[in-house]
Amino acid sequence: MRFYREMCREPGSPLVQISNRNEEREQCDITRNVRVQQLELKKKHCKGPLPNNVHTGECQQYQSLEMSEMKIGLNLRDNCIMLKNWNICCVENILSITGKIRLLLRNFLNKADFCDVGVPSFKLGIYKCSGLEKKCELVPVKEVAHKCFECLSADCLLQIM
Repeated sequence: MRFYREMCREPGSPLVQISNRNEEREQCDITRNVRVQQLELKKKHCKGPLPNNVHTGECQQYQSLEMSEMKIGLNLRDNCIMLKNWNICCVENILSITGKIRLLLRNFLNKADFCDVGVPSFKLGIYKCSGLEKKCELVPVKEVAHKCFECLSADCLLQIM
C-alpha cells in the first residue's frame, strides 16, 4: 500500500492521481534492470487443501512465498493476486510438488469496474470482485502478474493491483 500512498501527492482525488502517475511512468522510457527471480518458501504446514490428484506425501505445503517483488501468503493480507491472463484469485495453498512451486487458487466469478471518475477504474487496476469459484485450480508461480490488495466494501471486494 505504500506504493499507492507515494503515488498520491495531495489528499484529494486519489484515483485521478494514481492514473496520472501511471501515465507519467508510461511516457518515460525507463529501462529497468532485469533481475533473476528469487523465490523463498516459508512456514511449512499440513492443513491443506490439496488438489484431488496430489496426495500429502507427494508435496510440501507452505504458508508463504517471498519473491523479489512481492510476498504471497495464505492470510487475508497476502492471498489475493492477479494472473497474467487477468484472472483475480485468492490463494488457498502454496505447494512444492517435485521441486516446482505451484499455487492452489480460487478465481473470482465476477469482476467489474468499481467506479468511473473520468477514467474507468479498471484502467487504474481497481476492480469490484465478488463470488469465488468452488473449484480450486493449480497454477505455476510464474503465471502471477501482480499482487492485489483487498478493500472490503458493502457487498464485495475491491481489488487494487
